[in-house]
Amino acid sequence: PKHKPWFEYMKSKGPSSMLHSFNTFTRVAFALCFLVLRGIIFPYEVFTRWVPDILHTASLSPSEREGTSLPSMYLVLSTSILFSLLQIKWAVMIAKQLTNMAIGGKGDKKKD
Repeated sequence: PKHKPWFEYMKSKGPSSMLHSFNTFTRVAFALCFLVLRGIIFPYEVFTRWVPDILHTASLSPSEREGTSLPSMYLVLSTSILFSLLQIKWAVMIAKQLTNMAIGGKGDKKKD
């Protein structure tokens, strides 16, 4: 462990301590909030609103785009898509950890 005194304190209190219960509650609350907000809502917004809007705006003439350059629009488009995919990857990782916590597993930590 990184912080040995803290680890020893938590170990001496045992899993029934109030601090352990609070820690577990906050981990589960974070995981659920992350899954809903970053794993579902964010990618949904990007793929149903941002991408179609950017593609539509890119198809307009330069005067209709009001000075917005195509490279900047495609940069926003590509980074939005990549960030959404990253959010989905993190959501899958958190969902696996939440599942492991629910079924009592130790996780899928691999030691190389």
